[in-house]
Amino acid sequence: VIIASSVLNVAYFFPIIYTMLIARPSDERALDTVREAPLFMLIPIILTLIASIAFFFSPAVPFLDLSGIALAEITGGGLP
Repeated sequence: VIIASSVLNVAYFFPIIYTMLIARPSDERALDTVREAPLFMLIPIILTLIASIAFFFSPAVPFLDLSGIALAEITGGGLP
């Protein structure tokens, strides 16, 4: 199952990665039209970045204990 999943992932993502890294645009002028994303789109990305860094350095956040509670419920009291 894991091998089949890996093969499917390669089949799905290869065209995307090829287009991003190797393929050249059909029109060289297309590169001139690339602009920075609007601030309205950058704000959620920046907030996610800040939250990810904050949770990395300070993972002891009270609501994250819910994952431990859920794990205990699923496994019947804890890991073996």
